[in-house]
Amino acid sequence: MNHEDHQYGEIGQQRAGAGTGIGNLMWLLAEMLRVPLTIFVSTIEVFTTSMRGIQRTTDQVIDTTVGGMIQGPGQNLSRATPPGDLYETRKHDTLTTSVELKDQQQKEQSEMEDRDIDLRGDDLKLVEYDIWFTKADLHASLDNDRDVIAYSTTTGDYKGIRISKFLRELSDRAAEAQRPDGKEPVERPNKWKENNYPPADFRVDENGNPAENGDYYSGIPLDDIDEFVKVDVRLISRRPKDEKDESDRLKDINKTLRGTLNVRTVP
Repeated sequence: MNHEDHQYGEIGQQRAGAGTGIGNLMWLLAEMLRVPLTIFVSTIEVFTTSMRGIQRTTDQVIDTTVGGMIQGPGQNLSRATPPGDLYETRKHDTLTTSVELKDQQQKEQSEMEDRDIDLRGDDLKLVEYDIWFTKADLHASLDNDRDVIAYSTTTGDYKGIRISKFLRELSDRAAEAQRPDGKEPVERPNKWKENNYPPADFRVDENGNPAENGDYYSGIPLDDIDEFVKVDVRLISRRPKDEKDESDRLKDINKTLRGTLNVRTVP
């Protein structure tokens, strides 16, 4: 019995030894097959990640190019925005920017021209001015003349004075037309008549009376005055004041002061 057990044990060990060798060989073969496959899969994953990154970068470049601008704070141009909306946005922004640049250029040019005209000093300045109305389809020359400035001022202040005087003259002439000896109101430019400007509230007839279809006008809407009434000023010449005139002016000032001040003699 013991002998048989010993024989069975040797046979089992031999079988076990043989099985273990075959298992190691199969494991080695499996690893040899698994390593290239693992490397291939890893390479595919890295390639896929790289392609996704490239795609995201490309999408951002396309969105920026089609949108026509780089997204700023508070802006959110989604990739899902229809091309038509992006085009309208770009068109609107381009027009707005163009208008703003044009207004800025005109403002800078006006400021440069104002700096070139020096109206300071107490000498006499002979100037020539034009008052324009620049609203689209309503362009018109409203007034022009020469004027002598006998006081120190700036170009900007003088322009404001000219506009104020012109508007006051419109109102005064409409009121004076109602008198027999008054002047007739100021006539509307032809372009204004063709385009029904100014509004009916500012139209009068030849006698200065309110008239919806009147050919004359007594004023301009305030918003249009601020934005579209412009004045050009050109300095023609300047010369010193006559000393006699200056002396007479000082005498008039002294007379005015004496008439308004009560002088008492202190005992």
